[in-house]
Amino acid sequence: MKLNRWMMVLATLSLSAGLAACDDAADGNTAECKANEKKCSGGATAMVCKDGKWETTTCDAGTACQDGACLPSGNCQGNEKKCNVNGTASVCKDGQWELVICEGSTECKDGVCVQKAECKPSEHVLTCVGNSIQSCGQDGAYKLEPCGVEKKCDDGQCVDPCVGVQCGDGEVCSQGTCVVARPATPIGAACTCESDCTITVTGKELKDALGLMVLALVGNDIKDNEMITAPNFFSKSISGCDGVVPPAGMTVGCMYDTTITFPDSLIAVLDKAESIIAGLALIGINIEELLGDLDLFAIITPVKALLTAGIPFTSPNGYCLTAAINIDGQLDQSLELFVNPSKIFGAGGLISKITTGDHAKASTAPCPAGTEKFSYTLISETEGMGAIDVGFDMCLRGCDTHADCRTSEGYSCVEIPNGVPGEGQTVDDLPTKKACFDKSNIEYFTGLTNLFSDLF
Repeated sequence: MKLNRWMMVLATLSLSAGLAACDDAADGNTAECKANEKKCSGGATAMVCKDGKWETTTCDAGTACQDGACLPSGNCQGNEKKCNVNGTASVCKDGQWELVICEGSTECKDGVCVQKAECKPSEHVLTCVGNSIQSCGQDGAYKLEPCGVEKKCDDGQCVDPCVGVQCGDGEVCSQGTCVVARPATPIGAACTCESDCTITVTGKELKDALGLMVLALVGNDIKDNEMITAPNFFSKSISGCDGVVPPAGMTVGCMYDTTITFPDSLIAVLDKAESIIAGLALIGINIEELLGDLDLFAIITPVKALLTAGIPFTSPNGYCLTAAINIDGQLDQSLELFVNPSKIFGAGGLISKITTGDHAKASTAPCPAGTEKFSYTLISETEGMGAIDVGFDMCLRGCDTHADCRTSEGYSCVEIPNGVPGEGQTVDDLPTKKACFDKSNIEYFTGLTNLFSDLF
């Protein structure tokens, strides 16, 4: 189970906290290799350093690794030329293959580095690519110009497909087709949060939720007065959602433009973890080998980027919704060295700060007419670790076309995944429903979920 692997990581890092010499030896440098460094692993695998990590390429039949590149094996004759699997070229010189790197905007074709194909403005004809016009810029590069949500690309032009279309009573035209208009609903209307709009978790609260072993590792790095700040979408002081009647178990909320932010000390904790891992590697202790296929640096790097940038929400002028959020769990006593369960799941614990509504009731309650219901349930139980139960239900304004949404404010009719990916799945494998929402939210969280789908 993935949870078991995480606990192994945590235990290993905690035990290594006393190895000060390891930490010093790492000298803060967690890179595996230097930029553009190349080497061979055996005769059939080439390795090139990219962003401090080794990238491997398995050489095709008839080639072998030489000086970190897959080159044609054996001797050559005359003026032979070939393209290699890594995009480089090989030319025959004095009976031996010589490597040529195709740089910049060039690529290998028939063993020669040539300029990549570009368009000619004087000869280019405007075409449609998806719902965008493809044109050729004066610099010779292709450019895409989106037609937007209410127009479509037709023969290289953005046109309004509803021009001349007459619809019956109770219908609206979208993309040239008459569809039944959605019932009016205050869900999806504009709103604002007046007060009590922020949830905070202080460094002291965070440390109180950690076990003794973890505190020994990172306790001094987390500052008591620093805070994680998150939006309180379900504040009791919101305006604009007065007409919303929540289904049983749900609470009325107002989503607005904001960002979840994290203190610098948490980023420093991850820096320290990287330093310890690298220090252990210097004395021959490879944590990644002990944990099988778990690439710790591949995990820590995106987490650091996430904490640094924060988690953004975009809801121009606010968005009324109803939702229920419940998170509950019971951890095994053997984990008390790592976490303090009562400070996480207990009354007044960290999780209680974001819990709202009653998932048990909300999961069976229908959403109002004109809206769509989205339900997300995750129940995970691991022997020796404990169990966690996450429930999240919400009602969003439903739609058939963009005309049902506040398009002038940035909202469009989008397909939203409904459910939680199972083992071996990504968000793209889930069923979807249409709702009015800011598309950038969907794209951001879809990418984020896929990025971490293998970790949880």
